[in-house]
Amino acid sequence: MKRHLKNLARQSLPGLFVVLTAIQVDAADLYVGPDGRDSNPGTIDRPFKTITRAATAATPGTTVWVAPGIYREIVETSASGTPTARIRYVSSTTWGAKIRTKGPDDHWSWANYGNYVDIEGFDVSNDGRGGIANLGS
Repeated sequence: MKRHLKNLARQSLPGLFVVLTAIQVDAADLYVGPDGRDSNPGTIDRPFKTITRAATAATPGTTVWVAPGIYREIVETSASGTPTARIRYVSSTTWGAKIRTKGPDDHWSWANYGNYVDIEGFDVSNDGRGGIANLGS
């Protein structure tokens, strides 16, 4: 391939530049399941247990797939995506991933501080003030 590119560059007209761009087409997928472990790698076969753990591994372009089940955690996410590579937290079955928390009246079940983040399809409830606080963009 390298030799082919060199030959192509030699045969090009003077002043013509050949620009090659590498594009990443598959962003990372991470997985969370109620029977997972946070010491797992977050793969489909060995998912994380908590959304918060998956959030620490998320980078721009990541989709975090959350399996149906009850998650008793106060979720805090701070990882940011970019305008062209958002971070997505998705319940793999709409309303199947249920966030259930208990605590003081002034807490949220999920506080997102990251920018360019989507939170999709979760069933969120608590005995406090609210469900999801999107404090990023």
